[in-house]
Amino acid sequence: MCKWSILVPKFGVCLLPELDEKILADAFLAEELGYDYLWIGDHCQYDVFSMLTFFAQKTRRVRLGTSVTSPYTRHPTTIAAAIATVNEISSGRAVLGLGAAAGEVLRRQLFVPEFPLLHCKEAIEVIRPLLAGKTVTYEGETVRVNQYRLQMKAANVPIYLAARGPRMLELAGESADGVFINGLGAWPPALKNALQHVATGARQAGRSLRELDVVCWTRIAISEDPDALRDLIRPVIGLKLSVVPDNILKKRFGIGPELAHLIKGRFEAIKRDRDPLRPVGVLGGSVEDLISDSFVEKYCLCGTPEQIVRRIRKLLDAGATQICLLNWPRRDRPEDLSDVRIKTLRTFAEYVIPAFRDC
Repeated sequence: MCKWSILVPKFGVCLLPELDEKILADAFLAEELGYDYLWIGDHCQYDVFSMLTFFAQKTRRVRLGTSVTSPYTRHPTTIAAAIATVNEISSGRAVLGLGAAAGEVLRRQLFVPEFPLLHCKEAIEVIRPLLAGKTVTYEGETVRVNQYRLQMKAANVPIYLAARGPRMLELAGESADGVFINGLGAWPPALKNALQHVATGARQAGRSLRELDVVCWTRIAISEDPDALRDLIRPVIGLKLSVVPDNILKKRFGIGPELAHLIKGRFEAIKRDRDPLRPVGVLGGSVEDLISDSFVEKYCLCGTPEQIVRRIRKLLDAGATQICLLNWPRRDRPEDLSDVRIKTLRTFAEYVIPAFRDC
C-alpha cells in the first residue's frame, strides 16, 4: 500500500474513433501496456459502438467505454442496446459514458441542444433499468418508452456522466457510477470545486462521493525535456479554452473576461471556413500565442515522469480516482504526431503507472 494514499488509481486512454492504423496501434497499446480503460469518443464520424465491438474482439482485459455518446443523437433505448451488445461481446467489460455532447456539433446536425440536464437525466432513468433486464414504460419530456425490454442478457453496465456545470455535476452524484469532469484539465483546485457539486448530488440521493469513479480527463506531455513538447500541446489547450463558457474559464482557471473575449474572438473569426469536427490545428493554432505556460500547467500534465507522478498525487488527493489521457490529436501540426502519441503512452506506462502500483 502506498504510504501517501490508500487509493490505487485507475488509468485510461481516450481516443477519437478512427480507422487509421496508427490510431488503432494506440488502442492496442492501451491493453498491452497495462492501462485499465480504453475510452472511444463519439463524434458522429466513425461509429463508436462499431469501434468498441472491434476492440472487444481484439482485447481481453481492458475495459471499453464511450466518451461520450449523447441522448440527442441516439435514442436511449438504442444506446442501451448498443452498449449491452458490446458488453456481451467483451464478456462484461463495457462502460457507458453519457453526455450532452458539443452544442456546435449538434446544431450542425440540426439538433437543438436545449435542456441538456433533462435529456441526460431521463436517458439514465431509461437506460439503467433496461440494462438490468427490466421492462420499461417511461413518460418523460424528452423520451417516452412503452413496455420496452432488451432481448439480451441483463448486465449492470456502469454509467458515467460527462459534466461541467454545477447542476450536471450534481446529477452525476445523484445517478451515475462515474463522472468525467469535463473541461477540467489537470488542476486540483478546479477538481475540488467540481467535486463539491458532485458530493451535493450524492448526498441528496443518499449516496457517498466514494461510490463514484472520478475521471480526470487531461492532455499529457511527458518527456525528460518537457519544454520540447509544450509548444505542441499549446494549440490543443487553445482550442479547448475557446469553447469553454466564460464563467467556467474565470472560476476554474482565473481567465478574465478580456482574455476570454480575445481567445474566442479569434476562434470565431476563422472557424466558419473549417470542418467543425476536426478544427484542432488551425483553430487552436490561431490562439496559441495567448496560451501562457500557466495555462499549460493547469490544463495539461506536462513535465518529466517524476513531475507527473507528483502532479497525479495531487489530483488523487483532490478526489480523482482515474486519470484518463486524451490522445494527441492528429492535426495539431502538419507533421505526423503518431510517434509522439505512442512514445507518450509507453513512457507513461513505464515510469508513471508503476509508481502507483508497485509501492
